[in-house]
Amino acid sequence: MRMKKLLSMILTASLLLSVSAGCSKKSDSSSGDAEYNIKTKTRDNGNEAVFELAEAKSGKTSLDTDKLNDAYLDFVFEMMNKCSSGAGKENVLISPDSIFYTMMMVASGAEGNTLDQMIETMVPGSDPAEALLYASDRMYEQSDDTLGIANSVWLNNQTADYVYEDYVSYVKEHFEAEVESIGFNDAGVSKINTWVKQETEGMIDKMIDSLSPSDLMVLVNTITFDARWLDPYDDDQRCHDYFTNGNREKKLVEYLEGTEQVYFNNGKAEGFMKPYAEGHYAFLTILPHAEGVDINQFMSEMTADDYRAFWNSKDTTKLVQTKMPQFESEFSVEMKDILSEMGMEDAFSSKADFSNMTEEPLFIASVLHKTFIRVTPKGTQAAAATTALMTLGIGPEETIYVTCDRPFAYAIVDKTTGIPVFIGTVEDVPGTVEED
Repeated sequence: MRMKKLLSMILTASLLLSVSAGCSKKSDSSSGDAEYNIKTKTRDNGNEAVFELAEAKSGKTSLDTDKLNDAYLDFVFEMMNKCSSGAGKENVLISPDSIFYTMMMVASGAEGNTLDQMIETMVPGSDPAEALLYASDRMYEQSDDTLGIANSVWLNNQTADYVYEDYVSYVKEHFEAEVESIGFNDAGVSKINTWVKQETEGMIDKMIDSLSPSDLMVLVNTITFDARWLDPYDDDQRCHDYFTNGNREKKLVEYLEGTEQVYFNNGKAEGFMKPYAEGHYAFLTILPHAEGVDINQFMSEMTADDYRAFWNSKDTTKLVQTKMPQFESEFSVEMKDILSEMGMEDAFSSKADFSNMTEEPLFIASVLHKTFIRVTPKGTQAAAATTALMTLGIGPEETIYVTCDRPFAYAIVDKTTGIPVFIGTVEDVPGTVEED
């Protein structure tokens, strides 16, 4: 079942698991999914899966949400550091939540060191079962009239009985995933891509190029965001001026000018926050004090503690005259090496243990992440997709001015916790290059 899609924000995350066509099917008893008539396999490996532990704790364990939020924020900024460090002069945008939900669905079927490494990377210092509960709780709490989340599981109709029934039931119930068995051929590719395009309202139109008869399943998470500003920009708040990009080129671009009442300054950067109409989310800018700073380098060095200091510098006693460019940006990055460097080594190697998902040996071959954002006078639209390919094997008193006329960073944040749902950089914006 698809989570009710509330206006649109980011992201599609899709996980492709594959298994060798030469593997013989086991003769163990299997049962079908009554709703989708899918034949899946009974798990009898003797393990008490992490999702069983999570279910046992559900409703009985009070999570230390503040501690878990802090741990998750460390994961967010380590990913942003690594994505920014290799981006050069490219605009960067990631959706930490999209990657998080995708990899937590994968972790639900993991065991041993593979599970421990995945959880320690994403929610460091937490108990695996509680981390899984945190992920599903966070997903439900995020959904509102602005943010829509949907999940799906697509099984190869030739090998669906390789997949454990209780694993599929868990992601179906606790991640509200649609489940369907399809042919893994061109028609199946089209069906999955169409689902992704519909769930992201056309912002992400393609994630999968091909499927093979040896592929086992595709798990997809989408997050879509579509929000109007609480105070939209009027025509007289739009102007053209120059933006100096990361290559020191001056471009004539369209700016949005406004007045806000929340100012940030941690000594290294300043910024403002512009709220969206629904009240839960806001747009946050992060502008380094020093001009000529490489914004991607700046963000590659920003730690979670640096961000906390920035967030905690919030000041509502100042009137902030703001100016930022209207922009649109797309970004894609291969996350395999990044996640492996962050601590998920086993999941990407022959040491991978996904024995609570299937008895077939699997490892993650790639994790591709794509994003899109559009900031206009009316509001913001954003979307993201992540695919994980798995293969056999092994009242203000003073006025402050913040003019984003050079590279800057930004985030769409939960106004209560400050945790970014999207976080990115603007190295360049469309415009006319000034002639010498």
